[in-house]
Amino acid sequence: MKKLFKWVFVIIIFLQAAVLVAGVVIFRMPLPDHEIDVSGLPLTDFVEIIRDERGIPHIYGTNVDDILFAQGYVHAQDRFWQLEFWSHLSTGRLASLIGEPGVGADLLFRTFGFNRVALEEYENLPPEFKQDLISYSKGINAYIESRPQNRLSFIGMGKNDGVRFKWKLSTRVTKCKNS
Repeated sequence: MKKLFKWVFVIIIFLQAAVLVAGVVIFRMPLPDHEIDVSGLPLTDFVEIIRDERGIPHIYGTNVDDILFAQGYVHAQDRFWQLEFWSHLSTGRLASLIGEPGVGADLLFRTFGFNRVALEEYENLPPEFKQDLISYSKGINAYIESRPQNRLSFIGMGKNDGVRFKWKLSTRVTKCKNS
């Protein structure tokens, strides 16, 4: 009996250790790799991304288009899930991401036409602002293209149909409009 108790105790300790290791692996997995090698990005000039001790990016560069590209890339790297969530919400496609609970929000956002208003406002922007949004969106899309598809899926939600979507300017303008 004493031997059985000892084995049960050892097994319980082993299982606790396995659960702890699995938890660390699972919760560390979605964290981005902050070692960005900007030399591989399609930039025309010098850009440097420095993260401080809290992981906050500081972007330095010599032209606005490259800085905004880097900002889009870093933003997607750190907050891809949030960007994708707001993209679905603002365009009335939340149900495609979370299922039945998103239908009410989809109806509301499509009824109000936030995406339609954002597209109209985008068309009225001065050309330099449009170029800024284009550069930023190109950075987001560069991040999306740089990642394997399975790393872009939503952990715990099982929502990965194997299709890669490009980040659209209208989505970004809609998000800004709703903020």
